[in-house]
Amino acid sequence: MHHDVTSESEWEAAIEHVKATYGGLNVLVNNAGIGIGGSIVDMTLGEWQRQQAINLDGVFMGVKHSIPVMRDTEDGGSIINISSVAGIKGAAMLAAYNATKGGVRIFSKGVALECAQNRWPIRVNSVHPGIIATPIWDKINPELQEAGLNTFDLDNMAETAVPTGQLGYPIDIANGVLFLASDESRYMTGTELVIDGGLCA
Repeated sequence: MHHDVTSESEWEAAIEHVKATYGGLNVLVNNAGIGIGGSIVDMTLGEWQRQQAINLDGVFMGVKHSIPVMRDTEDGGSIINISSVAGIKGAAMLAAYNATKGGVRIFSKGVALECAQNRWPIRVNSVHPGIIATPIWDKINPELQEAGLNTFDLDNMAETAVPTGQLGYPIDIANGVLFLASDESRYMTGTELVIDGGLCA
């Protein structure tokens, strides 16, 4: 389904589609995200709000509309919110992105505790990728990309910044998400899974 995560009506439609098609919902992965970099003094309010809307509001709406369905599903559910190492440690020129991803991290913990205290059979965790080979790196500053300046040598970045010297790949994150979605992680809630080659260590 096409899904604009900033639209509450589209969230409601997506959840209803899942209920009608599969009879319930067991796993939610909030994965949509954008990165708008640059100095905080130059960032427009519109840029700030767009990043918040996708990275944080979208997570809120996904969780809000999924929990009632998961509560009624026999096996309960697992909510996995994709944050970032930027939700754990700050980065110059990415402060607004830090704000969204830090918000996802602590929001996940709060919702996990609410579910636990209500004895709802729903686990909530966050995943924190490090330097991963995805297209987000080419979109952090679209205006620079148009000028031919926004190019990143990710292998060089990983060699410099990551203790293992290695670049991560989407499959590394997917395997972590699969673990959190499965019964293998049944005793995990309110925590973060950091997949970063030691970057946060």
